[in-house]
Amino acid sequence: MHRRTFIAGGAGGLLAAPLTAEAQRRKTPVIGALSPCGPSLPPAGQREPFERGLRELGWIPGFTVLIEERYADGKPDQLPTLAAELVRMKVDVIAAHGTVAVRAARQATSTIPVVMAAAGDPIREGLVQSLARPGGNLTGLTFLAQGRIEPKQLELLKEAVSGLTRVAVLENRSGDPAVAEEIGAAAPALRICLRTFAVSSPEEIPDAFRAMAQDGAGAVLVLADPLVLDPHSACSAALALRDRLPAFLGRPFPATMAA
Repeated sequence: MHRRTFIAGGAGGLLAAPLTAEAQRRKTPVIGALSPCGPSLPPAGQREPFERGLRELGWIPGFTVLIEERYADGKPDQLPTLAAELVRMKVDVIAAHGTVAVRAARQATSTIPVVMAAAGDPIREGLVQSLARPGGNLTGLTFLAQGRIEPKQLELLKEAVSGLTRVAVLENRSGDPAVAEEIGAAAPALRICLRTFAVSSPEEIPDAFRAMAQDGAGAVLVLADPLVLDPHSACSAALALRDRLPAFLGRPFPATMAA
């Protein structure tokens, strides 16, 4: 896991960094940033626009506001521990990216405000009472398109690939089961037989594609997944080209992995 603290200081202030940090904490607001990924992978790369947004609102990271970052490095089981750590630090607000991080933050505190980003349906997840009146200490943005666009993607694959009858679905083994359910409900009307291939790490992606080819898949639908599949969409694209499989990728990111 990774921990980062942004604290202002010149060359003369480096020797007194511990004291400066403690003094700043007593008077400077602190944002806790919680992510299921690592600092070198999406969505961690969104830190720059996050800080830019703060500056546009008049907050200067490292001067008028501090940011404590906690990364789970693709291991969502670490998020509750990292969230509890931020709560013990008494941060003023927690910005959580993704449903698993939001859930961990919400379970760790009922008093510190939690701002969610790119989360799934918070009502279905039991995180809020309603979108209009979420209640409790949770607010933010939700990616409600997830779970609704995948059936449309399946339909587009059917239109693009003549005679398509078998589609492989590549998903994260710990992903949202509701998405797969909606795709499964749409498949019969399209006269498509679905086979699901689940992975838990990027190293498993090549084996999954080999299994798809052996199973006779006519196309592959790669579900959106910020932990494993999205950061390695370049790998999925390369493997689909290798196996001549028409593919619909969830969210492409500029990342690579050896096939």
